[in-house]
Amino acid sequence: MKKYLNILLILGIIVSIAGIVISRFLAEWSNIGIGLAIFGGVVLIIWLGLFLKFNQSFWSLKSTESGTNALLATISVILILGMINFLAFRYQTRIDFTETKLFTLSPQSQEIVADLPQELKVYIFDSQPNDFDRNLLEEYKRQSSNFNFEFVDPQVNLALTNQFKVQRVGEVYLQYNDKKQLIQTLSPNTRLSEPKLSNAIAQIQRDKQPVVYILQGHGEPSLQEGEGNLSQAVASLEDQNYVIKPLNLANNPVVPLDADAVIIATPQRELLEGEVKTLQKYLDQGGNLLVMLNASVTSGLENLLSQWGIVLDQRLLVDASGTGQLLGLGPATTLITEYGAHPITEDFADGISLYPLARPISTETKENIEAIALLITNQQTWAESNLQSEEVEFNLEEDIPGPIDVGVALTRTKSTTDSKEEENTTPKEEQPIINSPETPSAEDKPVESSENKQDEENPEDDSTLPTPPEIKKPEQDKSNQQTSKSDSAKAKMIVIGNSNFATNGWFRQQLNGDVFLNSVSWLADEEAPVLSIRPKEAQNRRLNLSPLDAGIISWLAILIVPALGFLAAISTWWKRSR
Repeated sequence: MKKYLNILLILGIIVSIAGIVISRFLAEWSNIGIGLAIFGGVVLIIWLGLFLKFNQSFWSLKSTESGTNALLATISVILILGMINFLAFRYQTRIDFTETKLFTLSPQSQEIVADLPQELKVYIFDSQPNDFDRNLLEEYKRQSSNFNFEFVDPQVNLALTNQFKVQRVGEVYLQYNDKKQLIQTLSPNTRLSEPKLSNAIAQIQRDKQPVVYILQGHGEPSLQEGEGNLSQAVASLEDQNYVIKPLNLANNPVVPLDADAVIIATPQRELLEGEVKTLQKYLDQGGNLLVMLNASVTSGLENLLSQWGIVLDQRLLVDASGTGQLLGLGPATTLITEYGAHPITEDFADGISLYPLARPISTETKENIEAIALLITNQQTWAESNLQSEEVEFNLEEDIPGPIDVGVALTRTKSTTDSKEEENTTPKEEQPIINSPETPSAEDKPVESSENKQDEENPEDDSTLPTPPEIKKPEQDKSNQQTSKSDSAKAKMIVIGNSNFATNGWFRQQLNGDVFLNSVSWLADEEAPVLSIRPKEAQNRRLNLSPLDAGIISWLAILIVPALGFLAAISTWWKRSR
């Protein structure tokens, strides 16, 4: 009977497997496959019943008990693992353990996608979709149901390819309402970039491009490529849909009407008095100004800044904490890890930003002006006054101990009554000059001569009238047009005691670029400002070994370590054999 039971067991297993394989091969459950699977299952049930009937003593065996316990434990583990996988698939939670959170969207990207009011779609025209690109897009899709993407084979879907006017394989386009925008072109060595995609999503939703002017003409860093210039900062702003233009107040003594913000970066020569007045007028009309000044620089802006409560100190900040030396930097480079409570720095946490040759910034209380510290040094820094000494040490009588402010954000609000008083006082001051030749005083009325009458008919000939230069007449009209912008009672300013942090070579170090970009974003009052840390790229952790180091490692791996192990084995054998 045992022989027949074995045959029945083998038959049931073979028939059941045959039914499953046939259905799997046909990609659907066919009648033959279902029939064989059911028949095999019935045969196995019959075998189990007969086996239990003819082996009643089977359950009393210790081996059966232990085997049953093992089987139940195995089934329980399988059920638990299945439940865990089901819950993990249903309620997904991801933890990114990489240093720069390489597989997690930055807070900026998450906020941009989460706030999408309408459907936005990404088209990747590539015949071979890449897993990295797909995973990145899936991460975006998890943030909002309005975000979608599609991989398109340009050789198959010709209609969509022609609609987007695709020129090369690998082009990535963004579609939002009726707008289409090229993001980047992919290649085997260039994958989809989160910074470019997030910036493109923010750009395509804007109806207006912010315009930022950077002051030139006084020895400021150039906007072109080169060491110590601002080309990296300019390129980053342009990537975020800003329009960057140079501003030379000597050629045009008026800040253009379309200026959303003006940047001044360490002029090497003092600004002229007329240029400072032009900037003052721009601020009075609700303008926004970013001032970045290195230590020991006299810019000519001191009086303008003092009206906002800013006191510039000519001393040099010294960082004696020793952290900079670990990074290969000297004490003249200030490391900032403490930031103020402001939208510009709210997501910086304990991140590092670097400021070489920085100066302290102090503030005084001014009416209608709110000042918030952005960048704060640690307690082991001080403002050094004696820069001629070979040994730099803290002098309590002359130096300023830390913590010290390096950057300050200021907001000025102007009340309605103040603006009305200014409007009323302006014509009163101008009236005696403009109307004096047309409306003489009572003392002048009795004396009337032909010369006086001629002067009244031709008031332009009166030598007492001030005649503005011809160059200023058209510019005066422009400034009058610019006063229409003064309806905004709020003006904003950021003063940072350093400009080197935004120059080439320093801009991409740690949070330097974020400090600059977020400052401009806050000043320019973007339509959709999202102030956060920009998406980070993977850190380069490669070891550059010298030929000597590589040789030592090779000898250790190939000869020394194996030889030591061989000697240890011989020594052990020798001791045991004695």
